[in-house]
Amino acid sequence: MSDQPDSTAQPPLLKGGIDLCWQHNTSPATKRLVHRILRRELTPAIATRLIQTKGADPDTLVGFRDKASGVHRRTKWMPLLSLAIDDPTGSRDILQALISCGANVNLHRPYHEGMRPINVASMTGNIDAVEVLLATNQVDHVSFPLHRFPPLRPSQAYGDALIRVARRLLQHNPSLTGSAVLTAALSRPLLSKAFTYEYMDTLVQYGNPVSATTVSSRLRYAALHGNHWVVDYLCERLATPADINPAQVVAPPLWHAARRLEDLLDEWDGDDGDDMRDETAERIRNFKLMVRSLLRAGADLSTSVLPTTTPVERERREAVLKEYVVVLNELPFVVMGAINAALAPQRDADIIMTRILPFVDHNDEDASIPHPPSPSHLSFGPQEAAAIAWKIGAFLHDPPAALTAIDSYLTNASAIKRRVREAVGHFVKWAATKTVSNREVVGGWSRGPDGQMVCGPQLQCFALDAGQHHTHRRLGVREVVHGARLDEVKQHGLEGVVKGFNNEEGNDDCEFQWGRLGYVTGQTGQQWVSLGIN
Repeated sequence: MSDQPDSTAQPPLLKGGIDLCWQHNTSPATKRLVHRILRRELTPAIATRLIQTKGADPDTLVGFRDKASGVHRRTKWMPLLSLAIDDPTGSRDILQALISCGANVNLHRPYHEGMRPINVASMTGNIDAVEVLLATNQVDHVSFPLHRFPPLRPSQAYGDALIRVARRLLQHNPSLTGSAVLTAALSRPLLSKAFTYEYMDTLVQYGNPVSATTVSSRLRYAALHGNHWVVDYLCERLATPADINPAQVVAPPLWHAARRLEDLLDEWDGDDGDDMRDETAERIRNFKLMVRSLLRAGADLSTSVLPTTTPVERERREAVLKEYVVVLNELPFVVMGAINAALAPQRDADIIMTRILPFVDHNDEDASIPHPPSPSHLSFGPQEAAAIAWKIGAFLHDPPAALTAIDSYLTNASAIKRRVREAVGHFVKWAATKTVSNREVVGGWSRGPDGQMVCGPQLQCFALDAGQHHTHRRLGVREVVHGARLDEVKQHGLEGVVKGFNNEEGNDDCEFQWGRLGYVTGQTGQQWVSLGIN
């Protein structure tokens, strides 16, 4: 194969209005080497011949300029090693040939850190290229793959490649964990929450322990610049209440996120172009989700964090309060999902056993009789099989599933989390062990004595202390959860929190003092016991 390029053909990477720029006194042999790389027609043998025989420079920088309406934008200069890195695989032999011919693995133009060979290999998810570069033991700077501007269209394969690269880089140098977490904190949301959690788990597992100082600073960086899924992860897995609401003078993460959200909302009002509006809208959505993440983690909403002295500060606080309303309106659905997750094994067993119990063989005769009768099927009265099946299924209910679901939504310490968590735990225990059927738990329609269909209430396993000689008022879990939400509404002056049930009664049926919340027990069903929720 000749090493002479076809001078009339446009290299594939230069289509779409991209100009190729050369450094001063770039030799023809160097240009042929570059064109071979651009066309992906370079072999190790040709690379060696062009460099060692023809004098091509393996350390040249190649410039690329985008054309927009005839005006050239800033030139990006890339070393040949970076230019040779395919994405996401390949180029191992070519890289080795260039390096063996003297290519500098750390070459890059000042202020063009993203063009370093190891950085390009990382961000494209090219594990082969990463291995070749690390094998030289000459790489003096490592950047992790998550980036503020992802170089490729996100895909599952790309995400898997990024995780492999991050693991390999940390195996190479575990002390890079802090910088890896910082890069993730500054990145834009990519792929999915599941990918982000797996990526962050990789950093924690393969790197050095993440210090408390690192967690605190990275959480602030993420809140100011970056990725709401990283904020979710830090709040749920690594951050402490002191990281969410620091006591020192440093502004807490919520303040940073609120400031950026307000800035973007102002920017949105002034946008003209569709592309800019779409990009700003996506960034606004990201920061709204970030604010919600911090609020679900128990971020302090007091005026010491979000003051109301100036009009700008009041607008900033109002933007945050709107997101807290969204959080509170999602909470009842999370609670129902948590309860259903805990009771699902019991309900499944109940359905199966209700059908098969009547067909189970049994023998009520004395076993000492010489010739006992053959076994016969069990005989149940109305609803007996269902009641027995429900009680047996109670051994299978899964209380931790409910608490895990709550912990995944309200991710750190807060009054509302404590109240909702304890209320859900009590409800699940009562529903599984103190009832005779799933219908008693969920309520639902039934036919009354007069033949009319009536709607029964959901399980009311809470009671408000009414003192001696008075009837304790019963409540269900929905009323208790809404009572917790109402406390947040009153404390922060929120508007728009939707009750979602018995709306015609207003909020009166959900108003109570936490110290009076408990349940009733005893033979008369009137012995009140406190739940101890404050």
